[in-house]
Formats: sequence, C-alpha cells, structure tokens
Amino acid sequence: MNGIIAATIVWLIVGAWLLRQLGKQKEGTVGLAIAYFVLFAMVHIPGALAYLDPGFAPSPPWIVEAGYELATWAIVAFAVGVYLANRFPLTLRQPRGKLSSPRLYRLAISLYVFGLFTEIVLMPVLGRVPTLTAVLVGFTNVSIAGVCLGLYGAFKSKSAALLRHWTLLTLLFPLISLIGSAFLGAGVYSMIVVVCFAYFFARRVPPRYILVGIGLIYVGLSFFVVYLDERDELRRAVWIEGRGFEHRVDSVMDMFSKFEWFDPSNRNHLEAIDRRLNQNFFLGLAKTRVESGQEELAGGRTFVFAITGLIPRVIWPNKPSIGGGGDIVADYTGLTFRNTSVGVGQVFEFYINFGFIGVLLGMAIFGGTVQIVDRTSARGLSTNNPRLFILAFLPGVAMMQVEGTMVEVTTSAVSSVLSALLIIYLFNRYFRVSSQKKTALA
Repeated sequence: MNGIIAATIVWLIVGAWLLRQLGKQKEGTVGLAIAYFVLFAMVHIPGALAYLDPGFAPSPPWIVEAGYELATWAIVAFAVGVYLANRFPLTLRQPRGKLSSPRLYRLAISLYVFGLFTEIVLMPVLGRVPTLTAVLVGFTNVSIAGVCLGLYGAFKSKSAALLRHWTLLTLLFPLISLIGSAFLGAGVYSMIVVVCFAYFFARRVPPRYILVGIGLIYVGLSFFVVYLDERDELRRAVWIEGRGFEHRVDSVMDMFSKFEWFDPSNRNHLEAIDRRLNQNFFLGLAKTRVESGQEELAGGRTFVFAITGLIPRVIWPNKPSIGGGGDIVADYTGLTFRNTSVGVGQVFEFYINFGFIGVLLGMAIFGGTVQIVDRTSARGLSTNNPRLFILAFLPGVAMMQVEGTMVEVTTSAVSSVLSALLIIYLFNRYFRVSSQKKTALA
C-alpha cells in the first residue's frame, strides 16, 4: 500500500507543477493539458485509493498497485512532453481584424445551440450512417467551444451576469448528457474541459470557489454511485424503448431521489468506484501477463488500425471492422466482457505495443501534441482570432479521450478538423462584414 501512497503524492506534485507551468505561458492557455490530467486522474486515483482500505480487495491489490505505478510514470512522461512543447517558439500568422464583444457573444450562443442540436436531434437520427457519424461526433463538441468563448467574453467584459449565465450552462452539461444519451461520462467530460479553460482566465480564484469546487467533487462522486446502480434502467428507456423527453427527465429525477452521500467505509460505494474508476487493474493485469510471457507485445499493430481508421467507408466500403476497446483489453487481460463498455486509454495501448519504454515515449509525444494544440488555441484568443481558436480547440477536445483507443482519438481529431472547417465556413457567411471592417472571423 505504500506504493499507492507514494504514487498519489507524485500525482499531486505533477498536477501542481502543470498548473504553474501553464499559468506562465506567454500566449496563455486554454487548459487542455490540465483537463487531460484531471480526466486521466479520475480513472486512476479513486480506484487506487479504494484499496487503501485493508478490508477491501475485490481484485488482487498488487495488480492494482502495479497498474497505478505504470499510470504514474505515464502522467510524469505526459508532463515532460508538455514542458518540452513549451520550449519551442510558436510562430503563427496574425489575424486581419478584431471580433467585437457582441459578435463574440452571438458566435458563442450559436456554437452552443448548434452543438446541442447535433447531439440531441441529429445524432439519434443520422448517427448510424457511415462516415457521416464521424463528422457529427466532431459537431457535438462545438457546444463546448461555444461555452468557452462565452466565458472568455464574460471574463474580458468583467460581466458578473454573463459569467453566471455561462457557468450555469457549464453545470448543465452532465444533466443534458444524461437526458439525451443516458451517459453521464460525456457530460462530466465536457464540464471538466470548460472548467479547466475558465480556471486560467479567472486570473485569481477566491478560496471560497476552491471550497465550492471540492464540495462539488464530493457531490458528484456521491451521485456517481447512484448513477451506476440506476443507469441500466435509464438506458433501456432511451435506447431500447425510445421513450420521450418527459419520461427521460422523470428517470433522471428518480436517480436524484435515491441520492446518498458517498461513504468510503461503505463497501458498495467502494465497489462502484472499483468497477468504473479503476483502470489500474486492467493496466496491472496486462503488464503482469506480458512480463510473464503469457502475451506478446503487439509491436505497433493497433496503431496501424489508427491509420486505416482514418479512411472513410465512402472511399473504402469493404474496410474490415476494427475491434473495439473491449476486444483489446480482453486479449491482453484474459478477461471476458459482456454488455459493458471497457475503456482502453493511451497508456494501455502504448504498453501492449511497445512496453514500458513505449509508455514513456508515447505519453511524452502525446503530451507535447496536446500542448501544441493548446498553445495554438490560446493564440487564437489572444489575437482576437476565433477562427484559429475553433480550428485548434475542437481537435484538442477530441484528444481528451483518456479511455479511448488510438483509432478513436485519431478519427475523432480528424473529424473535428473537418467539423471546424465547416463551422468556420458557415459562420464566415453569417458574420460577414464590409471589406473596410473585416473581423478576424471573416
């Protein structure tokens, strides 16, 4: 157990160091690197800390500890990649004009509504069409960009009313995700990306806000335990029975009626954490099986899938189906999964392909890539060029899939670039002005 405590201390040091490094960036930051850190920590730290209870061991503790230590090395490598990416100068062409505050506000609202319309209306209807699905997935993240732009405008104008407005929309992401698709994770993911964005533009975060944030984390963890017990019924209503909006709202409200505070001494609560927020077990088990010779390293095979996955089925109709995350995890852990989604994540995939060195190099490169995208997005805001912000931020958000395969990450990032280009085209026409007063978006 001493290994879990020591690793957790390393996590805290890395997180504090990242906050300090990102806060010193010349062009600012949109918080993508710290968002990845938080999302990555969510699926590793709670599950590891649960095993500090000596009476709790649904899985072999030494396997969980081995996976947690590997994840700790991975986040250190990620931070090193972020640091190295900050050492290189970022040279980008300056925009031609300036987007006024009213137009920025209208753009933010339009992006938010467009993203929600895609998620709630278009995805259920067109989400099964090959190739079109990839573009629609990119569109769903547009609402995140919209809220970030809205918060950015509120901070610039120092408007408390606008800040409250956009903060409320941020907090609604998990609820909208639950009602729209019966998934809590997607909404929490969106909210964390926005909160990390806002943190670096708030200049100074009052202590009471930090206390409120800690309280919200505890409330969220408490609701998460209830959600795991009740999600199957909600998903049956949404996916299978196709019930209407009113029934979905009733189902979500029923979850809140069963709310109970998280209790670390409650075995049922710890088991809920272990089931969903403990990627360490899969990592540790795969590491053990590879080291014992039960499994051989893939040698980059899954990364070939990431490349072929970029080819649309419109161009390659007979493209072979690529095994999902559950298939990869099952192959390298020897476990069988039925009727459940299993996250893979970059660390797992780097390890099963190239071992420990692959984790270090892969996560350093991944961290550097995230940071370059982050700096480009921030440059778009600092130079009043929302076009550049959208073009970089959307694929950056797609890279936040800490439990996704490289196939999912690469295809989502590319589709997000295409989505960004379409958004820019649509809003170029909408915000077009005279040649004497062109904005950064025109």
